[in-house]
Amino acid sequence: MKKLNREEIKLRKDFVKGQKYTFEDLQAEIAAKHFSTAHRLVHTLKGTAGLIKEEALVDIALKIEQRLRNSEAPENHDMQILENELNRVLTTIVESGITDDDKLNIPPTPDEQKALFDRLQALLKESDGECIKLIEEIALIPETKVLVHQIENYSFKHAMVTLKVLREVLGV
Repeated sequence: MKKLNREEIKLRKDFVKGQKYTFEDLQAEIAAKHFSTAHRLVHTLKGTAGLIKEEALVDIALKIEQRLRNSEAPENHDMQILENELNRVLTTIVESGITDDDKLNIPPTPDEQKALFDRLQALLKESDGECIKLIEEIALIPETKVLVHQIENYSFKHAMVTLKVLREVLGV
C-alpha cells in the first residue's frame, strides 16, 4: 500500500467509523421494505467508497442503489458481493494500522503545512468562520498556539499577521 497523506488517512478513518455497520443497517431497511432509507445508506456508502478510491465497492453499491431507487429489493447475490467488498475494504483499512489515533497526531510535513496555511489564509482573508475546522490540524504544528487562540476568538485580522510571521519562520 502506498504511503498515504494526512487527508487520505482521515478519509479512511472516517470510512471505518461511518460505514462499519452499514451492511447490517442496509439489510434491516431492505427487510422492512424501507427502500428510500436503504437507498440513502447505499448511496452514502458508494460516495465514501469513491472518496477512498475503492472502485469495486463503488460498482456494486451503484448496482444496488439503482434497484433501491426503483423500490426493488437487491438480488441476494449482489448483497453478498456488497458484504464481501465492504468487509474487504474495512479489514484492509483496519489492518493497515491507520485507524490508530496516533497516526493523525504527527505534525504535518512542510508541504502539508504549506497547503494548510494556503487554505487558512484564503479563509482568513474572507473572515470565513470555516477556518475553525482547521484548528485541530494547525495545532499539531509547533509554534501555532497563538494562531490557534486567535482563530478560536475570531480575531481573523490578527491571525493573518500571525500566519504571515509563522510562514516566514517555518519556511512555508
